[in-house]
Amino acid sequence: MTTFDGKGLSLRVYGKTGAKSWLYQYTFNKRRTSMTFGSYPNDYTLATARDQVRFFEKENAKGRDPKIVKKIKKEELTEESLYTMVSLKHKASQERIDAGKWSDSHIRRTEMTWKHLRPIYDIPITELSKRRVRDLLVRINTEVGTSTAQKCKALLSTIYTYAVVNEIVDANLISSFARDPILEKPKEEDIEKHPSIPDDRIGEVFSLIDEGKMDMVTKYALHMIAYTGLRVRSLMYGTKGILMNKPQPAPVDEMESIQQTPTPERGLRKVTPEQAEKENELGWKGISVTFVKPKPRDADDNLIEQDDA
Repeated sequence: MTTFDGKGLSLRVYGKTGAKSWLYQYTFNKRRTSMTFGSYPNDYTLATARDQVRFFEKENAKGRDPKIVKKIKKEELTEESLYTMVSLKHKASQERIDAGKWSDSHIRRTEMTWKHLRPIYDIPITELSKRRVRDLLVRINTEVGTSTAQKCKALLSTIYTYAVVNEIVDANLISSFARDPILEKPKEEDIEKHPSIPDDRIGEVFSLIDEGKMDMVTKYALHMIAYTGLRVRSLMYGTKGILMNKPQPAPVDEMESIQQTPTPERGLRKVTPEQAEKENELGWKGISVTFVKPKPRDADDNLIEQDDA
């Protein structure tokens, strides 16, 4: 069934499904033709369908076939959808991953940063205004933190750089925030840093860890972090890989007489009691451990039983 409105516009109703679509009939180059251009009411209401017909009439008057105009518009919309921030982020990221520019840890950090930019995922980059981007970054800076906002800004800059190189946009919008009073990169002296634990309270920290109600794995990890100065991810996945390597401690009766003391590089090394005593005289402050004298062994490396008396 077809209901006519006027000026070539009509509404066609399909009997089996009940679906409704707009039909436009017109004359171009002295030939009568027709085309559908959307459904009712999802795509066009009566008012917007009439506006669309007026648009087609103007294009026809300029010598442009409305059917071709519709096709070009659809292609433009499809192209626009390919240039959303989420699609460009995937393309820009994949390009760097394929080129070996990003490590696995950097990829993980990027995905965590990307979650904060969710409000602009589906917006085409060509329609994203500087004001909207700035408002989002300022909100992240206020609600989450300066560090996260700077990471989001860097990720957006990567996306815009990809878009510029591929001639999607003309300029990197993010570069305009270089001197923004809120979004500019903070100077080293302006960054508020957490104070380090005083040397005379290190023992207290370890006591609190040992006396805490946390499980042994957590206590072990906290001790490792304190001893080495490495981040959790570095301990687990980095070049040191201490936690993932699952080192097996030697039995107490096989331990050498050693002491572990922090070095200037915040690492660990083994020293003899004599070396430890000498370094303590030079001002070293470390966490002492009980020395265990190795038990004697025979030529076949078997323990020799001794009388405690």
